[in-house]
Amino acid sequence: MERRPLSTLKKHLLILAVVTILARGLVLISYSNVIGRADEVASQYMASQLLHGNFLVGSLRYNFGYAFVMTPVVALTNIFGPLQPRIIILVQSMLAGLIPFLIYDILRKRRSGTEALTVALIAALDPFALQWTQFFLPIWLLALCTVLAFWLIERSMSSPIWNLLWIALAGISLGIAALARLEFALVAAALGFALLFFKTSWPTRLKMFTIFGIGGGDWLFMSSLSTTHQQTATAEYLKLLTLEPLRHLQFAGPEYYANWQKSGPWVSPQETADFLAQPFSTPAGSVTVYAPGTLEYYLGPCPTDQLLLAVNQEAIRAQPMIWLAQTVKIAGQILVQNPSTDGCCLDPNTSNDLYLPRYDMLQYDTSNAHLGFARAFDKNGVYYQRASPALVWMPGVWLYSSLFDILNAYKYLAPLALIWALCIRDWFYRTCGVLLLAFIGAISIVNVSQPRIFAEIYPFTDILIGGFVVFAVLKIQGWANKRRENQASEV
Repeated sequence: MERRPLSTLKKHLLILAVVTILARGLVLISYSNVIGRADEVASQYMASQLLHGNFLVGSLRYNFGYAFVMTPVVALTNIFGPLQPRIIILVQSMLAGLIPFLIYDILRKRRSGTEALTVALIAALDPFALQWTQFFLPIWLLALCTVLAFWLIERSMSSPIWNLLWIALAGISLGIAALARLEFALVAAALGFALLFFKTSWPTRLKMFTIFGIGGGDWLFMSSLSTTHQQTATAEYLKLLTLEPLRHLQFAGPEYYANWQKSGPWVSPQETADFLAQPFSTPAGSVTVYAPGTLEYYLGPCPTDQLLLAVNQEAIRAQPMIWLAQTVKIAGQILVQNPSTDGCCLDPNTSNDLYLPRYDMLQYDTSNAHLGFARAFDKNGVYYQRASPALVWMPGVWLYSSLFDILNAYKYLAPLALIWALCIRDWFYRTCGVLLLAFIGAISIVNVSQPRIFAEIYPFTDILIGGFVVFAVLKIQGWANKRRENQASEV
């Protein structure tokens, strides 16, 4: 019996499936996951609280959206015992692996199959994106929710009867993302406004905008707290930093994470009074404005945050051009995914957008190695502790960390791709460009170029670069064909 040839769609999906499985499988097998970083431990704490019926676990620092989504997974995987973390990572990898397929389906309907496959493959092979499912962090969830929202909006256009339902689901998807990272509410709001520029009638646009806002807004609430300072904030901040804590303070564990539900001091009023009654030492001439844990204990997160905000505003007023230059520099670093060198990474001695350990950062115990699997740790205990070394696959760690910088170099096309996306007459590409620009602008004002922060919008970069590459190749092919035709006519 003669075999029927595979359709183009099936071929594309098969190629994409094989590439996605191989790429994500390499990282999944090569690295072990260890819950040791503060954000990961906080997520684990909130998930455990949710499992025990405590739904009032929202905090001023650790957003609980990721824990809320993952709690059912945690509950279902309890039966696996010590293997539970690996099963959770596998689930995360499978869910994140849907992103290239969603991108493919969006572009297949809007553009062409070839362009859709090209962009999807770039997203599937992005070395920077592959690593985030290895952590108990919401980054992969934000990326998935964003692309899923676009897919749902695109689906609404092909289902007139259920149009508003798909839009509401898109709003809910980005609402969940904003619940996992509050700064992502900006992306949700920008996408909502982008619906007003959709190619449909104005009544339909207004309905879509309203339903999208209701779907996303149900997940969010905002609160504002203010305080006053009777002297210049910078001088006060520098003096407060000279005060020593009156006792040993905990910066990890359930009690510490529960403290973030309190806006005021985490100690008694008498302790706060005794702390502030200490004589000031000579303050430093300058200091990096970062989260001062001691002040959060004795003053409270909200008063401390208001003080830091005032310090930041004074610095901007004092040196506006330096602030502007640094903001532009950070925005450029985020756009091309090039992290800062000021302590933004897990290893303080490196500027490393590879959040997983590189091959030469680890020390391996090969005495009981089998098929390349060995126990590993790093001397600083940043990744894997010496006391409890992790099982890694050495060939995979070497291959991934060796190819990372080479494969990630295409991100330097991002500025050109962004300009192209803002100029092209395509709602999808233009909206991705606007959302990327809005997110980068907002983050660069208040943050440094940290991989775990700008990783949230990695699908935008892949989509824009992929579309730009296809556009450039087609233009070059068209120019070359035209030149050959002209040469042939001259002959």
